[in-house]
Amino acid sequence: MTQLQAGSDSIRLSIAGMRCAGCVGAVEKALQQVPGVTQVNVNFADHSATVNGDVGLSALQEAVAGAGYQAAVMEEAPDPEAEQAATEAKYRAQLRKAAVAAALALPLMVAGHLGWLP
Repeated sequence: MTQLQAGSDSIRLSIAGMRCAGCVGAVEKALQQVPGVTQVNVNFADHSATVNGDVGLSALQEAVAGAGYQAAVMEEAPDPEAEQAATEAKYRAQLRKAAVAAALALPLMVAGHLGWLP
């Protein structure tokens, strides 16, 4: 089991899969139930959790996985440019999907209004 670094009682985790405030509560509750955890602070804005206490990393990851999310250690501060590029790529993919859906739906909608469909 990987323990926290000697002399350190705090670890910062990146939490993947949080979509709402209820998710924050679920992650926070799961982490607080791990033996050795003294304090948990989950931040929805940057999808992270700061955990204080004498606890192993694998125990924290298992607790988060049990709540339905994924956790990884945050080694360094996130790169804002890379984060923005990833977000833009995500929205471009969603826009392409919406355009394909509209292109397929428009002819069906016109045909339905004109009575060409049974």
